[in-house]
Amino acid sequence: MTGLGPQPNSPYPPPWTPVAGPTYMHVTPPPSRGPVIIAAAIITAAMIVAGVLFATRDSGGSSPAGPAAGSASSTASTPTLVQMVPATLLPTADQVRQATLIDVKYTGDVSTKVLADAVTTPPKCALANDTTTQSAWAAAISTAYQQFGDGPTYAKSINFGAVSVAIFDTPTAAADSLAKVSDSVHGCTGFTVPDRPGGALAWTVGDVASQDDRITWTDTEGGVNTQWKCSKSYRLLANAVAFSTVCASNPGDGPVKLTDQIVANATKHQ
Repeated sequence: MTGLGPQPNSPYPPPWTPVAGPTYMHVTPPPSRGPVIIAAAIITAAMIVAGVLFATRDSGGSSPAGPAAGSASSTASTPTLVQMVPATLLPTADQVRQATLIDVKYTGDVSTKVLADAVTTPPKCALANDTTTQSAWAAAISTAYQQFGDGPTYAKSINFGAVSVAIFDTPTAAADSLAKVSDSVHGCTGFTVPDRPGGALAWTVGDVASQDDRITWTDTEGGVNTQWKCSKSYRLLANAVAFSTVCASNPGDGPVKLTDQIVANATKHQ
């Protein structure tokens, strides 16, 4: 809100103080020219009024014109920016339980670091593996990332996942991150990541579904009988993005519900 500007001048003129005029000698008046004088006075007054009106309208510049017919208001088309600390937008443990049906016992500390891309083969699948890295979030001005699981720690959980938020300075920058993730997911059918010295885990990418403001997909682990899956959701909201992954034998729509929850938390405070 801008400060108050200068106050307008008072519309009332100061009191008029009569001033004594000069003393005139009495002389015999000439023949009456009253009608001519009155007419001249009327014409002069009309010219003065017209001049005042013209000066009043012109002194401040042209009168502000209203919006042109058919023009749209820029305010209506400008999205409301998300201007909150990302960690405050993350779902609570109870909200994670409701969304995923995982009996959450572990929630990790919130991290604000953006790590390097994971090493995947081929490299173009890096964001299909994890979106919270440099390729997608290097331009973010603030981030938050938190893991959860049903065990005493993340590593000892059978069912687990993560939620995260990134805030960018503009909606364009946030949309650019979604485009990068979408390109990686749509261009990747499968990848491997290092698992242990001399070994690697193989994943296939499927169930890809995208809209203008989101994309979802599932990475399915290969070479195992349990068909372990990590479902993922990446969603855009103005200058923010939300990402969630849920890893289980049947993750369902848990990631979508979690990113929807993040968006709901952000919208509530806009």
